[in-house]
Amino acid sequence: RNIVISIKNHISNTLHIQVEDYLLGLLPSSFYQTNFSSDSNATFASYKDTNGSSIQFLMTVADGIHNIDTEGSTTSEIDLGYSKAILIEKEGYRIIWYDERISILFDIRSTGLEKNDFIMICEALCAYYSK
Repeated sequence: RNIVISIKNHISNTLHIQVEDYLLGLLPSSFYQTNFSSDSNATFASYKDTNGSSIQFLMTVADGIHNIDTEGSTTSEIDLGYSKAILIEKEGYRIIWYDERISILFDIRSTGLEKNDFIMICEALCAYYSK
């Protein structure tokens, strides 16, 4: 089963997100950064902790239709406060949402974090970009 997200685009000329410190501030203190890259189209950040939990943030300028493989997973729509999102549960959690105002698709994945903690991190990130 696949979910298809149709996105109306108001493409930004650049996606220059200064979020490195902000993202780390959202996570429990045991997390450390393992990867960070950013260019005019995307920002990717990856973090781990000493217990093996991990979280990856991908934020991209988006347009068109995006196919998301959900085979063998449980999916549900959740409310992040400022945006509706799709929660995908399979070997961890994944939350995807689109902020039409700034034309960014957020794709956040985690293994090892508690579901409610992961959702709270995504809610905080969603609120940050909704200012």
